[in-house]
Amino acid sequence: GFGMKLDETKATRLTKALAIIFGILGYLLIFVVKNVKGVLEAALGIFGIMGGPVLGAFTLGMFVPFTTNLGAFVGEFSSLIFTMWMGFGQTASQQAKHYNSGRWSPKMPTDISECPASWLNYTVKGVAPKSDNFAHLPLYEVSYMWFSAIACMWCVVVGMLVSLYKPADHKQVDRRLISPALPKLFAIWPHFIRRHIDAYVADIGIDFDESKAKHYSKEETQLKGEINMTFQKNHTG
Repeated sequence: GFGMKLDETKATRLTKALAIIFGILGYLLIFVVKNVKGVLEAALGIFGIMGGPVLGAFTLGMFVPFTTNLGAFVGEFSSLIFTMWMGFGQTASQQAKHYNSGRWSPKMPTDISECPASWLNYTVKGVAPKSDNFAHLPLYEVSYMWFSAIACMWCVVVGMLVSLYKPADHKQVDRRLISPALPKLFAIWPHFIRRHIDAYVADIGIDFDESKAKHYSKEETQLKGEINMTFQKNHTG
């Protein structure tokens, strides 16, 4: 994307740099996860933070024909930053004793009257006082179950708004990249709106140059060959 053409050396260096960056980010997440009470909560929260923007980017490409590279990048990156702010802010809020789960994820009533006495013989740690130096926001009280949906919708909305500034020509888009379900999303809309949408969808890809598809396929095959050759050199040398 963005008209970048990388040779084998630059592509390899970029791949290694990305691997190092994501490795460091994954390591830093350890210090966040250790403060999360449940493993399931931590796993779903991290998956929502990381996977939601990716889902939004794929949704943009499949259902929004006028999406641009810049729009998809800004939408995905901004949604990642926003959900990381939500997730890390929630963890910090819990440590500062400001977090209140009553609105989004209230705890169900429990009863210990029928539990054996041996189960209740344990020491309870004292509750730490609430920190006065923490700026709590209602955003931090959103349940981790919503991270993925919020990130996806943020990416789609922001990506569309940025793409509308200078939209891509839908007539030059490869129609095979657009989901066939796109017209069905507007099936219950008024007829006069559906008529314009159906006409817009019918024009997708009418000016697409098929030679580009062959060029992309050739570049993909060549890139796979270069990656395999690099992998073999690194393991045989």
